Amino acid sequence: MTHALFRLFPEVIEFADPAETVAQHTAFQDRPEEVEGKLRVLNIRRLPKWMLSFHIWKSVVGVLPDFEKAPMLSPHQIADSNIADAFLIRYMQPEEPKIDVWIRTENMIDDFLAFIGNYVELTPEREEEVRNLPRVNEVAYDKALDHWFTSAHIRLMYLRNPIWAALERTVYGDTADGAEPLGPAPEWLRPLDQLGKAAALSS
Repeated sequence: MTHALFRLFPEVIEFADPAETVAQHTAFQDRPEEVEGKLRVLNIRRLPKWMLSFHIWKSVVGVLPDFEKAPMLSPHQIADSNIADAFLIRYMQPEEPKIDVWIRTENMIDDFLAFIGNYVELTPEREEEVRNLPRVNEVAYDKALDHWFTSAHIRLMYLRNPIWAALERTVYGDTADGAEPLGPAPEWLRPLDQLGKAAALSS
């Protein structure tokens, strides 16, 4: 969906990998010359929603690099995994963790408009085009979290993924479970107010 949104504003695109390719998921540190001096923008969503989406996608489509499908895990197995933190570390390595702007998938259109509006003239017609863009690259599944996870499962997710939990508190103001952190964020993630913020909140 992010790729499709940017395609509506070709004047800002210097380079883009083809959609639905492995290359479009390349980490920032793997292209140092291309990203040097540029803002780093990354999508994020609430941890329970990301975990469910990731595991559904893995079972239906498969994951990088060879898109080999895997059986759907049980709710407890999903909750007891640290895959979300492992995913984040691909894009936020301890020696250079900063992301300048986060686009929240739950607020993708508003966040994207707030971000892109800093670089193009957003006429009412162009904004309408963004808001009317059909969803792409989605897998149909039951997105009701309480049909999959208990409150204990969700709490376990945050315990197993402290990096994501810390970032979610920074970007959203809290975590989906509403719980207070059990300890400080990892040292390399401090100070959190320098890690970037949601696009709609930074405009």
